[in-house]
Amino acid sequence: MAEYPNNIKTFRRVVNRDLSQGILGDIVLAEDHNEKAEEIEAIEQTLGINPQGSFSTVKDRLDDIEKKAQYRIRTGYIDTSEDLTGLSQVDKEIIANIPIKNGEKYIAEVTVQLYHHAADSKANIIPLISIDGGGYSENGTINRCMTDEATQRKTYTICTIPATFTGNTSLSVGVRIRNIYSILYLEKIIVKVFIWQE
Repeated sequence: MAEYPNNIKTFRRVVNRDLSQGILGDIVLAEDHNEKAEEIEAIEQTLGINPQGSFSTVKDRLDDIEKKAQYRIRTGYIDTSEDLTGLSQVDKEIIANIPIKNGEKYIAEVTVQLYHHAADSKANIIPLISIDGGGYSENGTINRCMTDEATQRKTYTICTIPATFTGNTSLSVGVRIRNIYSILYLEKIIVKVFIWQE
């Protein structure tokens, strides 16, 4: 049985035969190979399939996560169970009055999870942005939707367009759900605001 990931495996080292030097060498046993195979398989199982995701290496993916975590300044979260049946539009304020410094560029990532009862259920998700307590305006790119039919959930992810502020100000972020089709229930909204780095 593999020791990884609970422990770091120490393998037996073997010596080559060198009769000219009077070295008989070690006998390589099946367990020498099998132990290595078990540890390699344990590493594969721990990392899973395609652990690099859309990046070239796992290191590149971890570096990207670390960079985002370093520059994330606020996270907002709603966990609910709200019936959207019959509604044409729903607006939700998630994060209010984030201080933004002069010259900083921000980007907000919005994730919305909906529970659906029909495969053709759908909705449009649009981030809402308010500056200095003013009215909300739509700001966002195209929705990316992942559907898990086993759990009957659709997860939408969308980012705002990066924008640079002039002068110190405050930023509020909300979500607009519209063009709601078929039976959908709002379950979760997560908003992450980052200071954008080129």
